[in-house]
Amino acid sequence: MGHLGGMFFGLKDRCVRGLGLLPLADIEGDLDRIYFDTAPPVWNPRHIEYAVTNLGIDQVCFGSDYSIRPDWLMKARRIVDGARFSVADRAKLMGGKALRLFPRLAAAPRAERAASA
Repeated sequence: MGHLGGMFFGLKDRCVRGLGLLPLADIEGDLDRIYFDTAPPVWNPRHIEYAVTNLGIDQVCFGSDYSIRPDWLMKARRIVDGARFSVADRAKLMGGKALRLFPRLAAAPRAERAASA
């Protein structure tokens, strides 16, 4: 889901638990099949931290909405750089997970991946 699922990262518990308003379904068990990107770069570092805390590091991928605006890729990177993550979690967020999700990308030689970026 793009854009952290809209505001889903902040409303996840309300949606999953239903507050007694929705028929209870085990959608929480299905959330591990949904991935969220951090685009666009309008969030702040605390939003990204909260999204990762609430959704899980394994479900959030870096995103920027580049090339809509040329400066968005660098702005998105600065936002994530300002977030407090462990080295391992930062590596997952900033590409490790994408390489797992897209095995053909992972199989491409590093130089070829850099040239296509």
